[in-house]
Amino acid sequence: MKKTNFLALGLTVFVAISSFGTLKANAENQKNHLVIMGTTDVHGNLFPMDYFTKTKSNVGLTKVYTKVKEIRKKNKNTLLLDSGDMLQGTPLASYYANIRFNEPNPIIKTMNFMKYDAMAVGNHEFDLGLKNLDKAIKEAKFPFLSANTYIHNTNKPAFTPYIIKEFDGIKVGIIGFTTPREAFWGQLIVENKIDFKEIISEGKKIIPELRKKVDVLVCIPHTGLKQYAIDEESKDATENVGEKLAQAFPEIDVMLIAHSHSEISQLLVNNVLISQANRYGDKLSVVDVDLEKINKKWKISQKSSKTVNLETVEPDKDLTNHIKDTNENTLKYVDQVVGVLNDEWSGKGARFKDTPIMDLINKVQMELTGADISAAQLFSDKVFIDKGDITVNEIYKLYPFENKLLMIKVNGKQLRESIEHSAVYFNTYEKGKSLINKDVPGYNYDIFSGVDYKIDLTQPSGKRVTELKFKGQDVTDDMTFKFAINSYRYGGGGGYYMLKNSPVLYNKMESMRELIIDYIKKNKTITTENIFEKNWEVLPKEAVETK
Repeated sequence: MKKTNFLALGLTVFVAISSFGTLKANAENQKNHLVIMGTTDVHGNLFPMDYFTKTKSNVGLTKVYTKVKEIRKKNKNTLLLDSGDMLQGTPLASYYANIRFNEPNPIIKTMNFMKYDAMAVGNHEFDLGLKNLDKAIKEAKFPFLSANTYIHNTNKPAFTPYIIKEFDGIKVGIIGFTTPREAFWGQLIVENKIDFKEIISEGKKIIPELRKKVDVLVCIPHTGLKQYAIDEESKDATENVGEKLAQAFPEIDVMLIAHSHSEISQLLVNNVLISQANRYGDKLSVVDVDLEKINKKWKISQKSSKTVNLETVEPDKDLTNHIKDTNENTLKYVDQVVGVLNDEWSGKGARFKDTPIMDLINKVQMELTGADISAAQLFSDKVFIDKGDITVNEIYKLYPFENKLLMIKVNGKQLRESIEHSAVYFNTYEKGKSLINKDVPGYNYDIFSGVDYKIDLTQPSGKRVTELKFKGQDVTDDMTFKFAINSYRYGGGGGYYMLKNSPVLYNKMESMRELIIDYIKKNKTITTENIFEKNWEVLPKEAVETK
């Protein structure tokens, strides 16, 4: 099998040393100044546009670039870095990866125009497939960095671990890392191709040696701080290790962290200056580093950071014109009509009561795979499909992620454990108290088709499934089923570890969103009567009747 280019890149670890402008230190006092700008978790947002509502938003790289140009105009010594999760997340990103793949990647085209110096490889860089990632790397005029990823079963880096940039004698090292949890989330994409190793242990192999080569050491790890993790699962010991990284390596001068979608203006941990630019390009981290030459060596005399709010910043006109066709093409795409609905479907209350909007996803999964049972997630309870024409945009709202369809073999015990785990989304019922467990994101709650079941919230967690039947028969632990799920669940995503390593019966690496669109196109008219099958209930009734 022909190896993709991103693997070939890892065959040689190289150090890129480049001059950066005409940066001359003051000959008298030998002082200099460096500004490091950082974005992270942009997730394909180029324009201040919400494609789901088709309204203006306060995000996007076109707004970021306005501020970048302003800072560059005032400072000769600048770096522009991204800490990962850039290539996926908007209809624009999906459209150009899946449908207009042979055209230049508009995200890379934008980053090249902005003159990014480097970016870390985030976990979502893999979502659209290795072929798309490989193409992005080929088109980029900057390196993709990850020091803890290797070609499977080798010691050869899968990506460039680090680079060194030189500013009139000042050497700046830039090293990237990728959260190793991607080995689980993207198992079907990366398995037997890329190995993800623990960040701290790999840092020990590289950071001390890199430190000896540079005057300033900048780390752009795609990992966050544990205390900012969005759920309990994200507090996994290997996923958000930003603080551990700073504690282990005080020789890092600046760390632009990522992954947890948080804003950190300035934080000092073990003398490591940490900043995080939130998400979607709504903020820009700006780090100021003052240097002084002492005994013929450059030393940092002072460092500080801040996050710049871009809400009132206008998009850069030059960049907007450079990529405007990609926005126009995406808007036309999401406006396409793919079918007709005879009713109004809403996600409101759909995690408490059986609704057709979720049965649509499960029906598509079961029909395509021939599964006995299916599980799907309501990613947002604000989703709404109006009566009449169904557009591509409405399906993107219903299924915004790049999950793939699978069918696995499970037994009755695994099935019951899956439903019990899903029910952790709820608190034990107490009149007057909230039913929702705030520690569990809604997308970690699964809704099942093909079996009849009841969840009793008066019971403690782990003992809430009071009824579970398949074709009228009580499900026993030793029964086996063909079970349709998505790739995120198969990798244990959301804490569904009971499903990991189950035998795979169906896997064509098909995008669930595209499959839903194709199903609607094929059937043309979608009716509640043909989709909806009531098969589950949350008890007691008085707890959910107003939901």
